[in-house]
Order: sequence, then C-alpha cells, then structure tokens
Amino acid sequence: MKLNKAIHISVLITSFLPIIIGCAQYAKVIKPTDSDKHISIKQLQQTPHSYTIYFTDTGGYRYGNVALLFDPKNINRTITANHWTQIDDNKKLEEIITRMNRHYKPPSVYHIVGPEGNFFGYMYASKGWIIAKTVNDTKMLVYDFPPPPSPL
Repeated sequence: MKLNKAIHISVLITSFLPIIIGCAQYAKVIKPTDSDKHISIKQLQQTPHSYTIYFTDTGGYRYGNVALLFDPKNINRTITANHWTQIDDNKKLEEIITRMNRHYKPPSVYHIVGPEGNFFGYMYASKGWIIAKTVNDTKMLVYDFPPPPSPL
C-alpha cells in the first residue's frame, strides 16, 4: 500500500514538473512599497530620453487595457514589446498619461521583473498584470493584452 502511494506521488510530481519549470520564465509586475524604490509617473515623464516607451490600448480607455511600458536604456536588459506602439513624442506621451489618469481606476507605476527578480523596466497601468516572458537574462518579450470580451 505504501509503495503504491509513493508511486502515485512520484507520478504526480513528475507530471507537474514540466509545468512548474515552464512557468518559471514568466515575468511579474510588482507595486513597490519601499519608498526608496518607488518612482512616480511624473519622474518617468520628465526623463523620456532615458527610456524606450511603448503604449497599448486594447479595448479602449473606458473598460479595456491601457498601459505604458518604460524600458530603461541605461541597463543591460531590454524589453521587446511586439504589437505595442513605440512613443517618441513627448506631447503624445503627455496626452496618453492625461487620458489614463481620467480612467475610473487610477493607474500606478509597477516594476517589471524577471523570474529571478531582475529589474527590466516600469509599467504604468490601472491593472497590475502583464503577459511577458524572459527569453534569457537580458531580454524580455512582452505580449499585448487580450481584448475584453465583446458584448453579445
């Protein structure tokens, strides 16, 4: 009976091991609670030349997913944001932030970190989640948000 139970446990562990290992490469967003690590959107907005900035608007400002990514240029890690729009114009950036701040749920600045806790950049959004995967120690691939369900 004990041998049979041990076999079942080892089969379960072996079955879930690839899932656990596969998920280990996904990124996380963290809302910093330490005031030393907190950065405001105003600080990011004042130094746009220090970042490659991406924007996505999936489903509109009212109920959809709207976010800005700030990929720092001065670190040895990069964010590749396919299907996001790169923002090079300060006026356009200001307009997007103003519209985001009128959202029913105020946006926050989040840190984007890899599975090992390595810092990759910042995200400004109302929702604290992202779909991203590290390719290696220095490159992260960020996917676009899925659109909200359409009304029937």
